[in-house]
Amino acid sequence: MSTLKVDSILNTAGADNRGKVINIAISEITASSTRASATSFADDIVFANYTPVRTTSTVYIIGNASMSSYGGYYLYVKWVVNSSDYLSTGSTPICTYLDYSGTGGNNEHKGYPIHTKIDNTTGASIACKVQGRVSGSTLYINRAVNSGQAGAPASVMYIEVA
Repeated sequence: MSTLKVDSILNTAGADNRGKVINIAISEITASSTRASATSFADDIVFANYTPVRTTSTVYIIGNASMSSYGGYYLYVKWVVNSSDYLSTGSTPICTYLDYSGTGGNNEHKGYPIHTKIDNTTGASIACKVQGRVSGSTLYINRAVNSGQAGAPASVMYIEVA
């Protein structure tokens, strides 16, 4: 994980520093892979954990994961932050994103973003991962079904703010 530390600029605690960036870190996974018979969720993309610089701060998480499934199958994508599924409330969804690529062997490759925050009160490490599954066939991670046509790294950026 690459890290840009800016804490030395903000070395005084207090109200003057609220809302200022303390640290930025990026975790990127560039390798593409596949998982055969991926009919249940598994930890397909596991980003490096982020350990906050301060014991109290807000950590914003901005990321994108890319997955594909073969045409005619459903693709389920679930973001998990600190062991909690990133899902909407008011219903009982099983995944963050659901996609159907259509029949005929479509070769779609899409990104599935996350934009959230963690209120850090202890300085404990923050974990972020993406789980995928398909209704049948193979799960394609960071690539399209035809790897020569499309592929993108998965990444997450942690922005710690005072």
